[in-house]
Formats: sequence, C-alpha cells, structure tokens
Amino acid sequence: MTAHHEHSTEWSPCPEGMLSNLAGGLRRQRIRRQVTRWGTRAAMVLLAVTTGFLLVPQQEQLVLKPGERNCGGITCSEIHEAAAEFIAGHLQPAVAEKIETHLTQCKRCRDYIDEQRHQHASTEWDEIHPVAHAHAPRHTVWDWTSTALLSVLAR
Repeated sequence: MTAHHEHSTEWSPCPEGMLSNLAGGLRRQRIRRQVTRWGTRAAMVLLAVTTGFLLVPQQEQLVLKPGERNCGGITCSEIHEAAAEFIAGHLQPAVAEKIETHLTQCKRCRDYIDEQRHQHASTEWDEIHPVAHAHAPRHTVWDWTSTALLSVLAR
C-alpha cells in the first residue's frame, strides 16, 4: 500500500507485482552480500595457505622403491645416479658427505660403489695402456711345435 500524500493517513493498494519486485531485490542483495562475505573468506584462506607453502620450506616427498633405503638424507637410487661423479671426486662437498654417511649405513650401496671403483680403475688402466694385451701374439701349441721343428730342420 502507498500513501497519496506525505501527511495523508489514507493508504491505497500497491500496483500488482511491486511487492514481489521489492522482495526479489532484497533477496538478491542478501545473496550478493553472502557471496561477497564467503568469497572474501575463501580468498583469505587461499592466501594464507599459499603464503604458508611459500614461506615454509618443503621437504621432498620420497617414494622409495622396494628394498631402497634413505640413509644420511640420500636414497640408494640417488647413490647409483651419482656414483661416477662421486668416485671421480666431482661432487659438491655436501652431497659427497651425504653419500659417505649413506655408505656407512648401507652395505648394498657400499658394495655397489666398491664395484664401480674397481670398474673405474680398470677403465683408467685400459685408457693409460690401450689394450696392449689385445695386440700381443697368441701362441698355440702348434706355433711352439712348428717353431721347434723348423729350428731342428734348419741345423
């Protein structure tokens, strides 16, 4: 209902649909306020979580293979990947120290490194003395026999 004049006490009926439109507008305002509040809260939570992840150092999630160990802050597979550089002495001191710690606790990796050192040493020998044994003459029993016969006949 609406009043005809400012000081009038008489009321007349509202036009049809006016109250529905007013109620719908108020409902939309209320929903908009709720969405804004919840959106602000969600943004604040997302900001806090993101900031937490950025500020707090994350530890690497290790998924160990069956039979693999994580000793001294380094896994067996990481030892295998870095073995050649470790043996050659080309690793950073911090990584080499982790490997040394791991090797004191893991016999399997210690054996692997020993085997790699042995292979590395034999490879170095072959590089220094390039396959000298491959060019050496092969003597068979026939070679010795034929040499002896020739020497006897030559007399």
